[in-house]
Amino acid sequence: MAVREGAFAQYVAMPATNLVAVPNHAPLYRAARVEPMAVSWPAARLGLAAQHPKAERNALVLGGEAIGLGAALALSAIGVPEIVIIEPNAERRSVLKAKCGENALASTKGQFAPVVDAVGTAATCASASGLAQPGVILNICLPASSVPIPLRSKIFRMAAETVFGGYLGDMNWFEPHPLCNGAQAFAELRFGRAAAPKIVLDPWARTSAVERRKHCPRLS
Repeated sequence: MAVREGAFAQYVAMPATNLVAVPNHAPLYRAARVEPMAVSWPAARLGLAAQHPKAERNALVLGGEAIGLGAALALSAIGVPEIVIIEPNAERRSVLKAKCGENALASTKGQFAPVVDAVGTAATCASASGLAQPGVILNICLPASSVPIPLRSKIFRMAAETVFGGYLGDMNWFEPHPLCNGAQAFAELRFGRAAAPKIVLDPWARTSAVERRKHCPRLS
């Protein structure tokens, strides 16, 4: 087994201290939700803690991919009664409504507290500022030019306990792809063509001969 950077392979070697065990009762796909929830869950808690106790709790989330949806789920689990997700992709809005039970809109007006920017572009930063009540704006999706921030093990393990404990539902809001279809899957995300909030690459997926020729020419 080769040791290399990244995890887009069937097997990857890493120190045991970096591993979080998936409980026997939890389906394996749920483990793919831990990473975005390790961003969304602590951000939601910190944001609400920073907000004035008497401020109205009607949250707005900009972006309906995994981190944005995770923020909405976290805010709901903590006790925010009204949450709106702004998602420009019509297909993804349908998934957020039908499969996740979220109030997903193409646009909105009004004032919200807190506002979560889960996209991190100049446009969403400006929108967040215009739609926020005096209080908290959470920017939890850094632009590509930003300096990476190390993910602390404690936060990741806390997110894993939240996901595997079932506090956020079954989290069955993903679209599976074979591992060799990763490039196309990332392109769908990059250009806004993916309907699901999260894409999961399965290294053990069984594909037909037609699919292998289309997506995995090296394996045909």
